[in-house]
Amino acid sequence: MFHQSPRKITVPGLLLVVFSAMIFGVHTIMATILPLSGALLADRDVLDFQISPDGLHAVYRADAQTNDAFELYRVTLDAGVPTRLSGLLPADTAVSQYTITPDGETVVYIAPQDDPDVPELYAVPIAGMASDSIKLNGDLDGGEVLAFQVSEDNTAVAFLASDGQTGTVNLYGVPLDAAAPATPLNGPLPNGGNVIEFQLAVVADEVMVVYLADQFVNNTFELYAIPIDGPTGAAVQLNDPLITNGNVVEFVLNANGDVVYRANQENEQVYELYATTLDRFPSGAAKLNGPLTLGGDVLDYKLSPDGTRVVYRADEIVNDRFEIFSVSINGPATSRIKLNGSLTPVNGQVLTYAISPNNSRVVYRATQQTAGVIELYSVPLFGPSAAGVKLNDTLMENGSVSDFQISPDSTRVVYLADQQTVFMDELYSVDLYFPAGSTKLNGFLTNNGDVLHYAISANNKWVYYLADQAVDGLQELFRAPISASFQSIRLNQPLSGERDVVNFMVPVDSGRVVYQADQQVAGKFELFIADDDQIAVGFVTDTVQLDESAGAVAIAVPLSSSAVLPVTVHVEIVGDTAVPSQDYIGVSQQLSYTPGTETVHIPITIIDNDVVNEDKTIIFQLSNPINAVLGPYDQVIVTIRNDDYFIYAPLVSRP
Repeated sequence: MFHQSPRKITVPGLLLVVFSAMIFGVHTIMATILPLSGALLADRDVLDFQISPDGLHAVYRADAQTNDAFELYRVTLDAGVPTRLSGLLPADTAVSQYTITPDGETVVYIAPQDDPDVPELYAVPIAGMASDSIKLNGDLDGGEVLAFQVSEDNTAVAFLASDGQTGTVNLYGVPLDAAAPATPLNGPLPNGGNVIEFQLAVVADEVMVVYLADQFVNNTFELYAIPIDGPTGAAVQLNDPLITNGNVVEFVLNANGDVVYRANQENEQVYELYATTLDRFPSGAAKLNGPLTLGGDVLDYKLSPDGTRVVYRADEIVNDRFEIFSVSINGPATSRIKLNGSLTPVNGQVLTYAISPNNSRVVYRATQQTAGVIELYSVPLFGPSAAGVKLNDTLMENGSVSDFQISPDSTRVVYLADQQTVFMDELYSVDLYFPAGSTKLNGFLTNNGDVLHYAISANNKWVYYLADQAVDGLQELFRAPISASFQSIRLNQPLSGERDVVNFMVPVDSGRVVYQADQQVAGKFELFIADDDQIAVGFVTDTVQLDESAGAVAIAVPLSSSAVLPVTVHVEIVGDTAVPSQDYIGVSQQLSYTPGTETVHIPITIIDNDVVNEDKTIIFQLSNPINAVLGPYDQVIVTIRNDDYFIYAPLVSRP
């Protein structure tokens, strides 16, 4: 069933009659789908998964062997045989945390593998098996490993572990290959003291650890730095002296050795922003924010990808009116620039913001022009605010932008908004630098349908999204070009009843997508891969209707994406009630697409013979594609109607 709205576009020498076809309840699979998680018993599930950075493996947790014992498995993305990576676990236990190293070669995880009551830290080659795992922590004396992080150079792991006797949480560093024992990093802690947070960075070829702990005074949390191999207790304090009841509450470490932190360092009631380095400024930490209004605070902040600037959100000017500011990571605070435009007088706020990967723009959501209406804006990272532009189209009354992402190449912004229908979140794409109108990406949504989650592919070409697009409450996986409307396709197999796709990840090669769904058995979640990298060739629809007086027209035969290699496909007239040379002029032929081409046309001329006839048909069939596969519409029935009917033809052009 189609909902059709005709548009006439005039181009020199061409009249293009286009019908926007929004398909109700019909979504086409243009992907090869393979199971990844093997044959699971009826009461077993995949709990979650990760994709290796090199795009070769999926690592997932599943109770494949013992019900409710969630162990760690690896499978190649060419649908190989799953291999268990962790040791066997008893029922009601699980691998509690895991990650794949940046080089994609090792999996580090926490599990009660040797003692069902003691979660410990292990590493295993991603191409290995459970027997290849090695323990990274030493004797915990009844304690447990709580959290860990792997260094970006794949050489070391830092982890938090509790002391079984005192309950104190300490920080340790260990080589990834366990070539040396784990080294305690923090100094002695006071009664009740703990390390509560840490981050790693490779700075000048050395793995450094910055951590937050109440190392000197219980419940006074300060910031320290130490090399990952110690020695124990040699950490340097990074923050300036704190007032009574002062605390560092959060921090970020970058690869340049800069540390930005938020603390109530000078006033117990006021949280401000500071920057220092691992070797500290000669004069200590530099304050980055400007003077705050009475009751004001720095709420949060982000570092630019190149580590040179900080964007922060604060109510500097009016209490509880949070705005965004940009400042050099080296300060001074007087050089800061306000980025957002004037906010609405009543409850005006910047709500969320992000810095583009190329360090040029800041995109933010704010109630800037209309009270209570959250819209999307972009401004240069260095300002000024007057250079900001609104990205979204005009919203429906009570509509709002609820989320956004910036493409990896920093050219487009994809956002979620109830822009056209209130309370129906849909997906739109807009140019980051020249926002001349947005493009809706998702297909027609059923009543009460919404786009729920989305991700942009690493090659900036596709947007993958979860939506109950066809049936309210039935969550499925779709892919759409990042800058084209009404070209979304469903990737999962047809679902019914209470089944859903609940999660997905796009490997770095962007030609495939891994997803988690109860696709085969309701309530049993398994892992699948959809290979949607093949170029498909086909008609836009399976029916075209033309008036007898249409004359010369051209029927579009598009590819699913631009040809990389030369593509050919044969078009044959396989049946008709229309008579060649009497009712139409057209022949079987081969269509050719040169690299970069997306669409070619089948020329056909309708002959108006001034004779009252029944409607007549011509059937075109596609076959024998080279460097492509046939799409969902490999056949089209062209109906020639009497002159009393209006001409309409999806994507049909007439000179």
